[in-house]
Amino acid sequence: MKTFKQAAALAFLLTYGGGILGAEMAPSFFMRGIEAYKERRWVDAMGDFVEALREDPKNALAHKYLDAITQEISTQNKNRVEHQRLAYLEGAVESLKGRPQQAQVNAALTSVAGAEDQKKEKRWLEKLEQARTHKELGQLLPANDLVLQVLAEKSNHQEALRELSDLQSRLRQALNSPTLLALDERYAYEGFYAYGQADYAGAATAWNKARALVNQIEGNQRMHHLKALYFDAYANIAQAHVDADKQQDELRAIFAQGVAAFNQGRFEEALETFRKLALRDPEYPQLAFYLIQAETGAEKMRAKRLGEEKRREIVNLYEKGVVHLEKERFDDAERCFMRVLTLDPTHSQARAYLAMAKAENARRHDPKAAQMHYETGLIAYASGKLDEALREWKMAIRMNPGHVKAKVALSKVQKELALNSELPDIR
Repeated sequence: MKTFKQAAALAFLLTYGGGILGAEMAPSFFMRGIEAYKERRWVDAMGDFVEALREDPKNALAHKYLDAITQEISTQNKNRVEHQRLAYLEGAVESLKGRPQQAQVNAALTSVAGAEDQKKEKRWLEKLEQARTHKELGQLLPANDLVLQVLAEKSNHQEALRELSDLQSRLRQALNSPTLLALDERYAYEGFYAYGQADYAGAATAWNKARALVNQIEGNQRMHHLKALYFDAYANIAQAHVDADKQQDELRAIFAQGVAAFNQGRFEEALETFRKLALRDPEYPQLAFYLIQAETGAEKMRAKRLGEEKRREIVNLYEKGVVHLEKERFDDAERCFMRVLTLDPTHSQARAYLAMAKAENARRHDPKAAQMHYETGLIAYASGKLDEALREWKMAIRMNPGHVKAKVALSKVQKELALNSELPDIR
């Protein structure tokens, strides 16, 4: 009959040994129970620990594991019952509309909803209690999972934050100690430690390494093994943070490039750069100011090159072309924009509109031309030219009725224009 120390040693070797016991040793019920526990197969784990206690009724760790499993199953059942009760009451309210019993069911539903905060707090405390049990058993991965579940619902939960801090210390100790962690488990620990420090890039890197190791496992065991490391959901969150940070870095770099060109008087280059930024994020801070200023500077440079009389002719032709385009007189629009480009080959907007007019003449339904209108609308919107954005997005939808982004953008700008028209004139 095994002593408590022997049982603890076996648990340690299975949890941290990465298979060092050797394939020739058949796993005991106790060791099989720990494997099932790590993979969240609660019923299998419970059966194995019960068998382990038949062999050794004094196995204190088996008793602790059974307590932890009981907590897990109890919490799952409570949550299931609460969800079913709430769904039943909501369905009853819907089916009893207009009947005398509706008031009683409404009162019951209000009571359930009113107690929701208390239920949430109770559920959070139960999860934290389970996390402490896992922590005492040395199962730091499921403990982290439970604490992070609470913080995902309430980021400032003080008790959860204290538990997270303690788990961070234990993870650091485990990583610094000479314990025999399996390599994939070590990466899982590193990921949870980095995640707790809000180092999402470090977490994503560590968990990607763990997943690469797990992917080498053959057969059905791969999914069970990944599940036992508990990081899968958090890896997706960490990667989303990494992607968002990367995107922001790229946008900052484009903005800085545009500002540098603007400050050096290269207005046409700055304008092109700010237009690229507008396509990525039309609401980027300060973009509207610099876009308008760059357009003004570029227009002045163009006017200086062309002369005032020629510039007025270009403006007149361009505006006529836009009107023809709006009224779907594409041949007339094409002629106007070609004339503009003859007078000013650098007129990028006329070139874009000319391509649109040609596309319309070739085929009235043109998704590629619709995308050009959509992007032109984004730039106009970023410049604060709401009427122009409205026009462009309407054209995009006419050319491609299935352009979802153009529809969303059109709805947004219509609401903004309606709101602006309702505001009193304070001049």
